[in-house]
Amino acid sequence: MKSLTIPVLVFAALVVPLAAQASEDARIGRFYSSFEVGMSQPEASPQFSNPHGRVALSLGFGRRHSRHLAWEIDYLGYGQSFDVLPGLPSLPPLTASDGRASAQTNSISGTLRVVYPLGAFEPYAGAGVGYYRAKLSVTGLQLLLFPTSVSRRESGIGTHLMVGADFHSGANSAWGLKYRKTFFDAAFGPEIPGEVHLGAGIWTLSFRRMF
Repeated sequence: MKSLTIPVLVFAALVVPLAAQASEDARIGRFYSSFEVGMSQPEASPQFSNPHGRVALSLGFGRRHSRHLAWEIDYLGYGQSFDVLPGLPSLPPLTASDGRASAQTNSISGTLRVVYPLGAFEPYAGAGVGYYRAKLSVTGLQLLLFPTSVSRRESGIGTHLMVGADFHSGANSAWGLKYRKTFFDAAFGPEIPGEVHLGAGIWTLSFRRMF
């Protein structure tokens, strides 16, 4: 038995890395779609008090350009709620508010990811830029019966950074964990002085499907 140990170990040392390499190479040049769900932690902004993050969702597609590079385009939506402060848009007369307001941010962004393949496990880091739209809303019940709201909108260019890791569960699918940090400031007009920080730290679970 001892005489077989060394040849078996040598065989494993040669074949296992080659199999992992072949699996990694099979991903090159392929397109993929992605879905992510998680939670956002809003960036502190002096205009908001007691902020709470909301669910974050992302849909996207991309392409594995090479062993270490991938590009993707995705739609991201996330938001926050916060206490109503003086200076926010006022509700109509005879309208009761619960004392909370909200800000919803959506973006369409492009990202370049640098991938470090380790067989089925692939950590990565990336950065990107995109077009962001934000909506600030105060809601209430008019005459205690009819839902009503006032809102302000703003749009502009934002950026993001990300780190994460994927685990390939098969030839065409991968599950992952990602942290994304977005950077976007919006000016909603004279009622809310200064620029509001609408960036967030976002943890998501992801699923990629290659085709």
